[in-house]
Amino acid sequence: MCFGYHPYLQLNGVKLTPKTVTFATDMSEYVHLQPNLLPIYPFIVEPARIIPGEKLDDLFRGGSYFSISSDEIKKKLTIRSPELKYWQIYTPDEQRIAIEPMSFSGNIFAIREQQGDKWVPPPTNATIEISVSAL
Repeated sequence: MCFGYHPYLQLNGVKLTPKTVTFATDMSEYVHLQPNLLPIYPFIVEPARIIPGEKLDDLFRGGSYFSISSDEIKKKLTIRSPELKYWQIYTPDEQRIAIEPMSFSGNIFAIREQQGDKWVPPPTNATIEISVSAL
């Protein structure tokens, strides 16, 4: 089982492009996914790179926050979760984004089977904070 929260967000109609928004995060790894959007096991990772305007339905790990800033509307939106280290980022169109902190990647049973005694279960308690601040 994997715990996650799936807020879909938009910034008053601001398009998610490099000219209109800035993304900031401490996520360190991009996790490669299969066509069915489940991670490849064992994990294949590379350094995280998230650019506004790119079509995303991607999994990242190793971080505790994701922020979007817009000078156009003078706002910064931050989602923070110290305990949840996996993040699915999805952009269904150029104005909306889903920022989904999760306790683990998809298909936790496959990982548990592969890792056996080395498997560490995800946290049982987690905090998710969503904040909006002025720039």
